[in-house]
Amino acid sequence: MLKPNVNFIEQVLSPITIVRSEYYPELQDLARDCVSKAMYAHWKGFAMHTAYHAVTEDYKKPKRNLYLLRIYYQGISVARTEMLRSDFDSFRKLDCFNDSLVQGLFDCKKNGVDFFDKHQFLTHCSELEKILQDDITKSNLREAPSPQTKEAAMEFVKNIYKKEFGWSK
Repeated sequence: MLKPNVNFIEQVLSPITIVRSEYYPELQDLARDCVSKAMYAHWKGFAMHTAYHAVTEDYKKPKRNLYLLRIYYQGISVARTEMLRSDFDSFRKLDCFNDSLVQGLFDCKKNGVDFFDKHQFLTHCSELEKILQDDITKSNLREAPSPQTKEAAMEFVKNIYKKEFGWSK
């Protein structure tokens, strides 16, 4: 979370949890403190990686295309609201959300057919990439997790080791 890796932060802040422990509330507080502009590098890299695979599939796989849109929408949403959301329903509130494109992709996925409007998709992704970069730059998010958050995270881990494993260092 301190890197910050969006996947880890997202898991901790997700409303859907499989297992919770007594440490969960403190871990959520730490995750919220890790939401920062530094997450941009993760979104950018993740988008590039996802786009690489989409290119090899000629953008025909609706699931991959939805995943790519989700990356951009999530980053834009965080830059604007300072809150991490992962669902398309939350993204619908964004002025850059393309409802017809997203619905078309969901329909293709549901019906098991290849996606066909590559030009519209690529144009929208290009727009979203620019918006994400601009919004992160203008955002009021902190640049990176604070030194206090980093220290608190280290103490958190030490306390768990002490309590759970009898570690005394």
